[in-house]
Amino acid sequence: MENLRLKAFALMHKGELILNDTQLDPNQALVLFKECHKILKQLAEQNSNSVSTQRDLLVILMKIANHALLLNDTSTSKRYSQDALIICQQLVENHPSKVDPQVQTKNLII
Repeated sequence: MENLRLKAFALMHKGELILNDTQLDPNQALVLFKECHKILKQLAEQNSNSVSTQRDLLVILMKIANHALLLNDTSTSKRYSQDALIICQQLVENHPSKVDPQVQTKNLII
């Protein structure tokens, strides 16, 4: 499980590096973020009671939503934002003491 998590975060980091290089296609970052999402979603489903796996999934959902919005893909942004909001609400309801107050009040794109 930890190897998959590390692979997911490596994909996320590589996507962020692409975004920081103006000579590269930002759509490539979205592809990597979606690969990362696939892994983190699988881990979250396998460990549905784990706050950390749910938070990991929340982070990548928000990253995809924000990046899609930058690419003017509002339908993708909305879909991922809504999924992130559901997870955020579940975390706050089920584990309020383990959720960073900034996450509880973070404005999600809807």
